[in-house]
Amino acid sequence: MTTDPKTRIRVCDPAELIDTVPYLLGFHPDRSLALLGFSAGSDGSHRQIEVAVRVDLPDPGVTSDELAQLVEALQRSQVGLVIAMIYAPQAAGDGSAAQEWQWLTSVLTTALTAADMAMMDVLLVTADRWWSLLCDDPGCCPPTGRERAIGSSAAAAEAVLAGLVAARGRDEVESQLDGVGCGERAALEPYLAEAENRLTKAATTNGFSRLIRRDAEQVMRLARCGRADDLPGGSGQVAIRRLSNGQLARHAIALGELTVRDELWLAIDERALDPSPYLLQLIRRLPAPYDAAPLFLFGWQQWRAGNGTLAGMAAERALASDPAYSGAHLLLAAVRNGLNPGSTPTLRQARAG
Repeated sequence: MTTDPKTRIRVCDPAELIDTVPYLLGFHPDRSLALLGFSAGSDGSHRQIEVAVRVDLPDPGVTSDELAQLVEALQRSQVGLVIAMIYAPQAAGDGSAAQEWQWLTSVLTTALTAADMAMMDVLLVTADRWWSLLCDDPGCCPPTGRERAIGSSAAAAEAVLAGLVAARGRDEVESQLDGVGCGERAALEPYLAEAENRLTKAATTNGFSRLIRRDAEQVMRLARCGRADDLPGGSGQVAIRRLSNGQLARHAIALGELTVRDELWLAIDERALDPSPYLLQLIRRLPAPYDAAPLFLFGWQQWRAGNGTLAGMAAERALASDPAYSGAHLLLAAVRNGLNPGSTPTLRQARAG
C-alpha cells in the first residue's frame, strides 16, 4: 500500500514503528515480509514513509529475482531508504534469531543495493517480541529481543485518532466486500433486465441522453449522501438508505455506461466526495458482472486514500466478476507497482497535460 499524504503520525523508535505498521497495512500481518520505503525530509533528519508493501513470508533459499517485484515497487515510489520487517510465527530467544533469518537479510540487502536503495534495518517481529537483525550491540539489542507494545504506543494512538483501522487479518479486511448470497443476487436479474430494456427503449425514441443524464444525477446524489444508518454486514460503517431492487438495478445499469462511471470516477479521483457507503451497498448486493464497476470505483477511492490492501482486493474481485474490465486492470497495476497516490497526477490533470 501507499500512505495517505494527509496522515501524519510521529514515530520515534523501532517499537513504535512496529506498532504502527498494522495501521498502515490495514491489518495485523502474520507470516509476512513487509518493506517500508522512506524519503528524507528537506533537512535530512526527518523521514517519511512513502510506501509499504507486504507479501507472504518467503521460504528459505528464495532468490533475489523472486523479490524483484517488491524492489521495483519501492523504486517507482522514489524512495532511498528501506526498513524490512519479518513477521515470523516464532523466534529463538538465545541469540540465534539473526542467524536464522540471515539468508533473507542478505537477499534483501543485495537487491536494494543494486537498486540504489539503502537498508536502514531489518526487524524480526513475533507475537510478543522483536529483534533488530542488523544490530549486534547486546546493550541496545539484547539476544532475547524486546517486548512489543501492541496498540499501546503513542504512534498507535495517533493512528487511531487519524481514523486508521487495523483488522485482525487480511480475511477481516476483505470481508468488508462480502454481502448477500448468490440466491439474493440472482433474484435481481429480472430487475436488471428491465433496467437495461428501459435504456434500450429510450435509445429508440431519442430519449437516451436525457434519461442517462437523469440517472447520472441520481448516482452522484446518492454518492454524496451517506449517513449513519447501518447496512447488513457493515457494522459501524456509514451507509445510505437501502435501495429497492428496482433502484439498485437502475444504478447498476447506469454505472455500466462509461459517461456515468467516468463522472463519478473523476470526482473520486479528485477527492471531491467519499462514495464508499453507496458503492458498498452495490458491491454487497449486485450479481456479476454488474458489481465490477462499483468494485473498481470503490477500489480506486481506497487507493487514493492510501489503502492499497483493500484497493487490490476490490480490483481482484472486479476482475473475477468481469475479466475484461480495463479499469480494474489499471487499478491492480497501480497497486502492485507501488504507485504513490499522493504524487500520481489526478485523471483530469493527466488529460489536460
